[in-house]
Amino acid sequence: MPLAFAETPSCERLSTARAQAADRETWVTEAGGGGLPPYLQLKPGQGVSSQLVDVIRRYSVKLVQGLQAEKFRRFSVLAKLEDLRALPACWNGYGAAPINPEIIRAAEDLVHALPGDIISTPQVVPMTRGRLQFEWHSGDRSLELEFESPDSIHYLKWDSEAGVEEEDVLPITQHGKILDLLRWFSA
Repeated sequence: MPLAFAETPSCERLSTARAQAADRETWVTEAGGGGLPPYLQLKPGQGVSSQLVDVIRRYSVKLVQGLQAEKFRRFSVLAKLEDLRALPACWNGYGAAPINPEIIRAAEDLVHALPGDIISTPQVVPMTRGRLQFEWHSGDRSLELEFESPDSIHYLKWDSEAGVEEEDVLPITQHGKILDLLRWFSA
């Protein structure tokens, strides 16, 4: 029996549907998803708009597959940031706040300020408190830039093989420090 929701699902209805599916122990069999995670099996008409399904699917596929481009694709990052503007309240089904438009604007400004040849394209990840994060991963090395506010970035620089674990908060205007972090990841 496929799950169905009213036209605009509430967080409560989404949580209830997830719990019901978990009780039956499989989304994949009932939805015919071919082994995809449940959030990739949503289809328009199941109580979610086609635009929301496309946004969820786009971000989820990137995260599930861990894709990383070989060079920085400014237009791709800007398009993903624009998509974040469309995320409504409760976009994850568990009460997530919409992404703060001022934070999106600060991320766009940083993208425009970055040289195109310094790093690969990041994964653009919406965060539940209305923030967003750029992530780069390669083997044991990771760099995460979380836009905590329009003025600050919380970064995590991590390489388990080299014993590097550093995190701090810095003003978004410190482009030199941000470039140093990007160069570290690319080295």
